[in-house]
Amino acid sequence: MSPTRLAVTLVIPLTLACGRRGPNANDAPLSPAERLGALVSPATTVEYTEVTAVNLSADHQRVAVVDRWSAPTTTGDTTLYEVTTTERGRDGEERLRERARYELGPEGWRLLGTEVNGRAYAAFEPPQVILPADPKVGAFWTASHRVGDATRERSCGITPSGACEGGLVSACVTTMGDRSVKLNQHFCPGLGWVGYSGEVELPGGAKMFLSSESARRDGRPLPAIPEE
Repeated sequence: MSPTRLAVTLVIPLTLACGRRGPNANDAPLSPAERLGALVSPATTVEYTEVTAVNLSADHQRVAVVDRWSAPTTTGDTTLYEVTTTERGRDGEERLRERARYELGPEGWRLLGTEVNGRAYAAFEPPQVILPADPKVGAFWTASHRVGDATRERSCGITPSGACEGGLVSACVTTMGDRSVKLNQHFCPGLGWVGYSGEVELPGGAKMFLSSESARRDGRPLPAIPEE
């Protein structure tokens, strides 16, 4: 899920797709692991259009993006995924943008590291939490992440998503020196990641606004995220 998302093999019954148990089960609340598993639903391919604009310019740039998930690797109570992100040109050819490694386990849904534009893989120390182990509105966390020789300060919180019933937004601000990146990632039960919006500070004080639209998961349309 890009940019730097951008993304789980808890065995989740189909009846959890709407965040509820089946008719033969009791009505006890979902456990944190069940809520997390319903929000981080594995995919084979996620496609969307990335829209960018500088300083709210009317000149919007659109790029077709494809995220392809690897088969899972499970060790104990932790599941690992690699997500490869490419950009698709008008001629249909794809260019590698990023490879990202994710982990689902007792610490939540975490980004372990990325390989951006063919550069060497860079691990986040510690990994970046995208959704905590107990994903619910009001959760908040902060961390300092070492990436090579650089340090990034990151603060995140969870708010409701208007994209779907029971949806959540992982809203994070990452500061690198005097620059910052804001990224809001939307998740829906049974569907997983459905889209994002963000804001990046550029040299000279300009800001780039970016968002996703027309997302599809394994060929099926995903809910549209609300405009901000």
